[in-house]
Amino acid sequence: MISPKYRKLIEKMHQTDDRWGRSAAKWAHQVTQMAKRYRTSEVLDYGCGKGSLARAMKAEIQEYDPGIPEKSILPVPSDIVVCVDVMEHVEEEFVPDVIAHLHSLTKKALLIHVSTRLARKKLPDGSNAHLTVKPMRWWANQFGNYFKWGIETHMSPDGFTVWLTPLEFDDDAV
Repeated sequence: MISPKYRKLIEKMHQTDDRWGRSAAKWAHQVTQMAKRYRTSEVLDYGCGKGSLARAMKAEIQEYDPGIPEKSILPVPSDIVVCVDVMEHVEEEFVPDVIAHLHSLTKKALLIHVSTRLARKKLPDGSNAHLTVKPMRWWANQFGNYFKWGIETHMSPDGFTVWLTPLEFDDDAV
């Protein structure tokens, strides 16, 4: 799901840039609302970075990030999976594998936010930090193979946010 070369670049970003991997805290309220809707406290922060979501929620949540060695152990499925400001950092050839992995981990709902523009930040090798910059329709097609699209979709100039549910999940039973 990540090349060894890219994993090293991401690890270096986490070590050298204190702000890298801290954006998830702003999603704490939305994740809390999702947890209430789905009557659960099981949350996985996929691509957790420095753990700002868990701190903002003041909750113990499962954290996974392949760029932080101590958080790179493959996670177990959770009712809610949060994957914000992550997918645009995935190497394009691994996008289908990462989405399949997200699907295998998501029991009830996935909250994603994907940027659809280039980042201001550069990786240590000089490349743009957003590796996979595609329009929303492209992402919808990618996720549509595994998830129902469109619970609480929000567009912004730089991307989109959406709650998804696995195709086999009966959201009406909640």
